[in-house]
Amino acid sequence: MNNLQTPNQLYHNPYPDDEIDLFELAEKLFDQKWLIIAITTLATAIAVIAAFKLPVSYTTEAVLNDSSPANIAAWNSNVFLIAANGESKDSKHLTTEEAYQLYLKYLTSPAARRYAFQKSSFANTASDHSSTPDQKMLAAQYKAFSDNLAITTGKNDNRTNIRYSSSNPEESASIINEVLLPYAQERFVKNMHENFHAQVEITKKQITSHIDRLESNFISYNRLRLTELKEALAQAQAAGITELQTSQVNATIIDGATYLLGEKLLKSRVDAVSSRIEKYRFYSRPNAEDSAEKPYIRGVSSRVYQLEQLEKLDPDFSTMIPANLEQPAAVPVSPSKPNKKLIVVLGAMLGLMAAVFLALIRIALKNREEKKRAADHNSLSMVSQEPDRE
Repeated sequence: MNNLQTPNQLYHNPYPDDEIDLFELAEKLFDQKWLIIAITTLATAIAVIAAFKLPVSYTTEAVLNDSSPANIAAWNSNVFLIAANGESKDSKHLTTEEAYQLYLKYLTSPAARRYAFQKSSFANTASDHSSTPDQKMLAAQYKAFSDNLAITTGKNDNRTNIRYSSSNPEESASIINEVLLPYAQERFVKNMHENFHAQVEITKKQITSHIDRLESNFISYNRLRLTELKEALAQAQAAGITELQTSQVNATIIDGATYLLGEKLLKSRVDAVSSRIEKYRFYSRPNAEDSAEKPYIRGVSSRVYQLEQLEKLDPDFSTMIPANLEQPAAVPVSPSKPNKKLIVVLGAMLGLMAAVFLALIRIALKNREEKKRAADHNSLSMVSQEPDRE
């Protein structure tokens, strides 16, 4: 009977020794030791070179928290004075949380980030290539700077962490301590001054408007009264009433008929009302001559005093501390990136794994060749035995 198996089928058939013998595998791997050592050494050398060639980065961090009420007292004490000297008694009280959030708004603003970028080495790198750096290069450098700057606030507390990485250890600390934090403080103080002076101006306008109403009402009433008295005087002269007859006229009649006061009394009142305006000085007429010694009309003097007090308010908000610096950014001693030890260890491990894998491939190919040769030899032996059986 002819053997129908092909040579390929013969060496693909399972052999009794197809099971993996770990000791035999270990011996074969040991035979490949120089290959494993060479590849592992090469990978380790590449990792060492990469660890020392990669750019160095130094990272530092500052921690902020909200301040105490004493550190923002300069604002609250002065806005209280505005309320005390104004028409409204509601003061714009500032809480520590509000001051802290306002400070963080300036700290995390794009303007602050852009300002810090201009002071960093990233901007210098972009400008070193030409006097007018390419906008794409500038944008790329700005993105790299932004990736190295992180400002985060905790969810469970008010602590804010500012982290920055740079190739220069001194710069990593100075960008936070000497650029970002002073910029946010400066913007905060400027906002306080602008807001305060705006409130002062609003209060002054309210007081001035009230003074204008008082003086305008006084002048209008005085003119109306003068007109009424002149009309009554004309009536008294026409009726021939020269003096008031108190025995014949009561107060009720006089209120409805002023001419009954008589010509003599009405002339006196007309003269008094005519000269009344000249006896007072008016805030709305600051350039009137010989008015310094004259009194203000009722209700104006106290408001003029309020305006004078508001003019004197010029607080210094630079002493305000809206954020407490719990931890300033320290100059880092050692680089945070790259981690040379980790790179070398990973390189050695990956090199060893690659070396063992290649060694196993070589062992598998060698075993396949041996089995193929054995199968070819068996097929030749079986073919040579067929004629003898016939």
